[in-house]
Amino acid sequence: GGAGEGDRLHSALWRRVSFVFFFCTIPFNLHPAMDVAGFYNEQSVFLTGATGFMGKTVLEKLMRSCPGISNFYLLMRGKGKHSAQDRLNTLLETELFSRARREQPEAFNRVHAIEGEMTEDHMGISAANLEMLHQRVSIVIHCAATVKFNEKIRTAVQMNVIGARNVLMFCKSLKTCRVFVHVSTAYAHTDRKVIEEVVYPPTIDSENLISLVSMLNDDMVKSLQPGLVGERPNTYTFTKSIAEALLAKEGEGIPIAIVRPSIITSTWREPIPGWCDNLNGVSGLALATGTGILKAMGGDESVRCDTIPVDIVANFTTVVPWYIACKMGDAPKRAPMVFNLTSGGHNPTTWAVWVENLVASFKKNPLEKKVFRRPSLTFLPHDSVKLRWMRLMYHSFPASVVDAIFRILGKPAQMTHTISKLDRVITDYSFFTSREWTWDVKHGQQMMAAMSEADRQRFNFDLSKLHWPTYIEQFCVGLKRHMLQEDMARLHVAHRVQWRIMFITLALKGISLLALAKLVAPYLRRNGYTRSAWLLLIPALLVAKM
Repeated sequence: GGAGEGDRLHSALWRRVSFVFFFCTIPFNLHPAMDVAGFYNEQSVFLTGATGFMGKTVLEKLMRSCPGISNFYLLMRGKGKHSAQDRLNTLLETELFSRARREQPEAFNRVHAIEGEMTEDHMGISAANLEMLHQRVSIVIHCAATVKFNEKIRTAVQMNVIGARNVLMFCKSLKTCRVFVHVSTAYAHTDRKVIEEVVYPPTIDSENLISLVSMLNDDMVKSLQPGLVGERPNTYTFTKSIAEALLAKEGEGIPIAIVRPSIITSTWREPIPGWCDNLNGVSGLALATGTGILKAMGGDESVRCDTIPVDIVANFTTVVPWYIACKMGDAPKRAPMVFNLTSGGHNPTTWAVWVENLVASFKKNPLEKKVFRRPSLTFLPHDSVKLRWMRLMYHSFPASVVDAIFRILGKPAQMTHTISKLDRVITDYSFFTSREWTWDVKHGQQMMAAMSEADRQRFNFDLSKLHWPTYIEQFCVGLKRHMLQEDMARLHVAHRVQWRIMFITLALKGISLLALAKLVAPYLRRNGYTRSAWLLLIPALLVAKM
């Protein structure tokens, strides 16, 4: 009996020990049943860059799809006579937030502007606000940055490196920081052909870089810029790479995620299909094509064009904090978890597809305002003689003629200045239109696999169903509607404008050719080509796109 009793006690004890051991091996923060919106319940979010293209889209998505968020705190600075609160009020009244206002009107009462400046100590936030934020904020999303390719290196370092460090210091001061999401760029490491989801060693230590730009004058910093930037194309991608390394070096103990989107374009599905409110990157080039100002640029049409709709980026960025906090345990506290967010691995396309469909879309849905010529666009090697010739004949020369006419009429002449700015942009962009990279995207795939089917629908970032020609037409219509404020009901008027532009262009070509023929005719007669002056009309065939 004693032996049997002992066996029973031993068996019971073993079951309890086994249960405790099994329970303790489960990460304490693993919540498989918690959905994305549920994760945000009773959390307060601190967001930088909320007035930027991506930042405001992230804010709208959080307000509309995560109704349980306690507060949104947006770091904003005053601008001129407008305070941070004034700017926030203006932002929330824009068309982008119209759907959120219908579906989640109470969310607007929980959005607060925090006056500050990201590059200053403590981000320029008052002591009272800092204390309040330290107690309440648990999720930080850092979208703010200068995205100008040709930004002075001092400004780029202040915004993209010192700004990131200041946000990290803020995260370390929080009572509870569940996740810090830092938005970088897929092009931070263009010196590599294959870009993995890791933080790469920096070309210069962040502290040394900050010391350099702090101690040296502008001329000395400018002279060092080529050596500092190295093989990267511009100060934007360079400083973004340094910021990533800074977070990896100094961020231990903070759950950090780094999101690297590629070229961000207009919305695909939500909240408004085709919405866009800035002319950075592809949007500016597309509008220049639609107005007929841009005719030729450097690039290779066969190269993959890696663009990503901004609502996909917003959905992805919204899901990342849930994944880091609920699925990844303590790993992100030891090293940042990197997410490459690109389209090439899921649904690749090329610049040829973009160019063909841009031109076709603007011919089908032409612009009514600020039209210079009918749309067309040619990609040529960026160092080719033909490209230089086309830029001279289709950009510089017509701009000079237009400005001369405007001066005669007593109107401001700005076309030459516009063309000069455009040429600088397309020169900067030719690095990206002439090369392609391969990005590892396994972390995003793993995150999608961890989501419920309902969350995959609500926070969709699956690009497999995106049809590029349809999206590009929607993109062009969005530029027409949201950037130029043109009414699609007046499309017939826009078509008349296009026909008028075509006839004016043909008339100018004819006058120019006749003038050239008259100028050269005496020379031709002296050399025995009396009946050959008509050959001068042949160039008309070569300048049909002018």
